[in-house]
Amino acid sequence: MYRSLGDVPGFEIPGRYFQFVRSGDAGPLAGVLEHNRLDLLSLAALTARLLHLVQVGPGGARDAQEMLALGRVYDRAGFDARAREAFERAVEMGGRADTTIDALRALALALRRSRRYADAAACWRRLLDVPGCPRHLVCEATDALAIHHEHRVRDLAAARTFALRSLEHVERGLQSARTEAVERRLARLARKMEQPAGLKF
Repeated sequence: MYRSLGDVPGFEIPGRYFQFVRSGDAGPLAGVLEHNRLDLLSLAALTARLLHLVQVGPGGARDAQEMLALGRVYDRAGFDARAREAFERAVEMGGRADTTIDALRALALALRRSRRYADAAACWRRLLDVPGCPRHLVCEATDALAIHHEHRVRDLAAARTFALRSLEHVERGLQSARTEAVERRLARLARKMEQPAGLKF
């Protein structure tokens, strides 16, 4: 919801409250109450919009962000097929890169849960092609693709390629745990690739 220029920024609210506690002057709290009133109105408007979307379905979404939000509601409610449809439509609608990234990730996870592993892998690949994909999601996608190629497709060379790519994108601070997991995967893949064809699996 639109906020007026005089609205109290959220970060000022604790200070105004403690100023009231110290001084007993309730004047600074008037802006806080107005801020909270606007929050409640925004929440009511968002709830009404979401209920409308749930009633009319994906055809009522105005943009990819609304479609993604609807997909998440369906997903949490256990309506798997509807969630997948909404995520797919959010991807197709395009729009902001971050929305496309979130929709592709949500769709990949939903497809994997429904055991549509090849379709999930295709989503992870598309996610990697989106410019500006965050490093942690590149790691998640490449890990998922390494697992998919090792255990489902049985393409050990592709699994190794994705594992190496994952290692390149490990974020600082997460290096120890994630690096160790990827290095274990690479060592396992190397052992499998050294074995005679009939013994690899």
